[in-house]
Amino acid sequence: LCVLALLAAVARASFSDTVPPRLRGGLMYRHIVAHERKALQSFNLATNSTPNYYAQLIDHSNPARGTFNQKYYVDYSQWDPATGPVFLYIGGEGPVSSSPGGYTAVVGAQYRALLITLEHRYYGVSLPAPLT
Repeated sequence: LCVLALLAAVARASFSDTVPPRLRGGLMYRHIVAHERKALQSFNLATNSTPNYYAQLIDHSNPARGTFNQKYYVDYSQWDPATGPVFLYIGGEGPVSSSPGGYTAVVGAQYRALLITLEHRYYGVSLPAPLT
């Protein structure tokens, strides 16, 4: 998965998830969210909610320190194995619970991409060590 991190970095899950609550409700916001919903429906996208775990090195400079389980999701639903690229969505400052939705899913469907969501270390269950 480390190599995949170099392949692509795509937008957050959806526009509506990234807008602070105090800015929601305006005319432009409602227009963009309605457009986003329409785009998602037109692609008939399904998210993958089955987590996978990768034995990630705690310290890449010192493999003897061991590994931890880093959570990720793989969404093959729109992928064309012959021509489709791989889009890697790296979760931000919070846990991930499924393959990406919103803009990432729409662009992934347009490009017939394989979507991989990687939970950022120290968020969710991807903890290299207990937080004390």
